[in-house]
Amino acid sequence: MSTNEPSKLPDKTGHLLTELRDMLFRELELRDHAHAETHAASAEALTVAFASHSKQHGDLDQARQLAHESLLHRLESMNLFREQLSAQATTFVQQSELNILRSVNDALLERIQATIRELELTKPSRDETAQTHKTMDARSASQQEMIRQLELSVGNLQARLYTVTGFLGVAMAAASILLAVFR
Repeated sequence: MSTNEPSKLPDKTGHLLTELRDMLFRELELRDHAHAETHAASAEALTVAFASHSKQHGDLDQARQLAHESLLHRLESMNLFREQLSAQATTFVQQSELNILRSVNDALLERIQATIRELELTKPSRDETAQTHKTMDARSASQQEMIRQLELSVGNLQARLYTVTGFLGVAMAAASILLAVFR
């Protein structure tokens, strides 16, 4: 290198430095721009994610509230059922009362069974029952015949009474006429 060249070297170096600086500024601008776009995209993604998260949180709150109300309703139904069971339990017969009722029923059943056995022992046979029915039928027929005879007799007596009444009427008329003639 000559002595002339060193004086030129600083000019070239200055120019190279200027170009390098310009390139660095352009690179920085490109990176800033890329960073700004990335930041904007990230901010938008965060906004969407936050909105989605808020919606999920709202949906979860709503689901929790519905589950809470459903649970309260179910517990209320269970408590009502328990109250009904408690009220029903007060109407149940006590074991001691049940034992008394069983012993009374057993005694009544024993008396009924004894009466049935007694009736079976004193029950007439079929032949006796058939004979009794025949006798009763014969009596009934005989009584029916007597009733018919009595009705005929009553009719006969009524006819005789009418005849006698007629004769008495004729006799009284004749007596009236005779009295009128002989007076």
